[in-house]
Amino acid sequence: TYSWTPSSNLNNGNQAQPDVTSLSKQTDFVLTATDQFSCQATDTLTVYPPVQAEAGANETFCDSSITLGGRRVGRGGKPGYQYQWQPAAKLSNDSIANPKLDSLDKQITFSVSVTGQKGCTKKDSVTIYPPVEVNLDTFSSICRGDSIQVNSLSVSGGKPGFTYSWSPTDSVSNPAIDSPRLYPDSTTKYTITVTDSLG
Repeated sequence: TYSWTPSSNLNNGNQAQPDVTSLSKQTDFVLTATDQFSCQATDTLTVYPPVQAEAGANETFCDSSITLGGRRVGRGGKPGYQYQWQPAAKLSNDSIANPKLDSLDKQITFSVSVTGQKGCTKKDSVTIYPPVEVNLDTFSSICRGDSIQVNSLSVSGGKPGFTYSWSPTDSVSNPAIDSPRLYPDSTTKYTITVTDSLG
């Protein structure tokens, strides 16, 4: 007869070669075999959970560099992971867990393959967006009491779903839109802050 412990993750703990039905952590399964004379022998089998990969969250290139990958890029499987990032051209090192990206001029989706010591591989991907850029023409002079419509604002880069914030707000028809009407009483310097959907 056969008896496996623990048996909670096995389809049948009383057969010679049961199937492991699910596993969330490394587990040592102990097999006890008993013959017709009640003699017993035991052996242990270590089973590792599936390899998982975490490439990190999508983000926009806002700072001087970005570090790719989550807190734990590789998990599960048997540790001692090998990493392979693609495309590799702009990365500091394409074979480490958390490479750095120092520049970006267009949207790129990076993928990472994580391979455990037993050869199991899992992939994940992350999309990085180029920096948000705002262009706004200088306004012409207007007479006191007049107003001017903003029609020259253009936004590039980032992930669409932009929000807008104009300041100062007291002479702006709507400080939360891209093309408000401005009503300055005197020479005024307006600042527009544009934030993409990733913040």
